[in-house]
Amino acid sequence: MEYETIRRIVSDPSGLDQTTACILRGLSERLIVFHPEDKGPASWERRQNVRDAMETLTAIASPDAVFSTVLGAKDKIKPRAIVEALGERAEQSLEAKDFESALTSLRDMGLLSVVGHHQVSELLDMARRRFASVISYMERQDQLLAQNNLHAYFPHPLDGLNSFGP
Repeated sequence: MEYETIRRIVSDPSGLDQTTACILRGLSERLIVFHPEDKGPASWERRQNVRDAMETLTAIASPDAVFSTVLGAKDKIKPRAIVEALGERAEQSLEAKDFESALTSLRDMGLLSVVGHHQVSELLDMARRRFASVISYMERQDQLLAQNNLHAYFPHPLDGLNSFGP
């Protein structure tokens, strides 16, 4: 497929609102098509030309300031449900002294941080605080049992936690 055909397909504004069509038109004027092994038609750029052009570009100093995630109202519901479910699972695992499952849930929850949205970050912080609160409660229980010499009668709330690795 020739460059011009690809450019026409990419820049087709059918079904787009006016603003998006305008942005697409501007981007399509800067479209570069190449094959990584230079096996494309003559109308395509050569890999080395693309590489040379890229090397002249100024690097983005702080990409976080340029790229950000925008979540609509519907988009905010799913991360909340995921964080709540994983948080509950982690809490239940802790209470059942299944520390490996608790850690797995926390790690899974941490994967949501790639969304890079302040609301998701707030949800994750709340879940971490809640998890820390459960750990703190279990530590207080353990201390009370130790103070009253009751470990022989009741299991240690944190048994197994110290032996559990990262």
